[in-house]
Amino acid sequence: MSGSVVHAGNWIKRTAVQATIDAGFEIENILVSGRRNADPDLILSLLNAQKGDPVLLVDVNDVRAQLQKISWVREARVERRLPDTIYIELDERVPLAIWNRGEDTSPALVDAEGKILTTRNLDRFGALPMISGQGAPEHAAGLLGLVAAEEVIAIRMRHAARIGDRRWDVLLDGGLRVRLPEDDVGLALRRLAALHEKDGLLDKDLREIDLRTPDRIIVKTRPGAVENYHAASGEKI
Repeated sequence: MSGSVVHAGNWIKRTAVQATIDAGFEIENILVSGRRNADPDLILSLLNAQKGDPVLLVDVNDVRAQLQKISWVREARVERRLPDTIYIELDERVPLAIWNRGEDTSPALVDAEGKILTTRNLDRFGALPMISGQGAPEHAAGLLGLVAAEEVIAIRMRHAARIGDRRWDVLLDGGLRVRLPEDDVGLALRRLAALHEKDGLLDKDLREIDLRTPDRIIVKTRPGAVENYHAASGEKI
């Protein structure tokens, strides 16, 4: 009733904490590994501890849970390394593409799982491809992996648009649109790369290449640039 038990408990806690400090168990070092893009100030604020604080009072499980709420962080590990160090190891998500979400919504950086990492300071990720359309973030990793296998296409690709959440159109340098099929995308890209290697198709003055028909490739020239295209590989064009 008088609160004497509570006061006694607090006195014991203070005494124990002071004993650990006197024994040298206070924070001297905070080490973070694996951080590339996560905000360092945010990490320290979630740790909620600083140099000189008792190292044993840091709740490593709570800190880990808070760190994993950061959009960049896939997994976090937090350790007390006695007598004086808090060690944080981060497994950060890797940015894959910039998702154009429409005129009324700012673009977002996404990873291979389609998770939004950030919508801020995207200029430094300008070398990444742009994607758009319903379902684009969730399916982009599969497409970009297949495109990367065909270097002549990969170096020209600027944008991939998901069409009806079923298939992709890929936009290359100069606005050339490549319409891909729903299935066997890797095979379609291989056909296109082989045709370019033999006939220089991607360097011609084209507006569109349609690969949706398995036994032929349909090309559209730009207005005023009509000419015949003969495929050295034997493809029907």
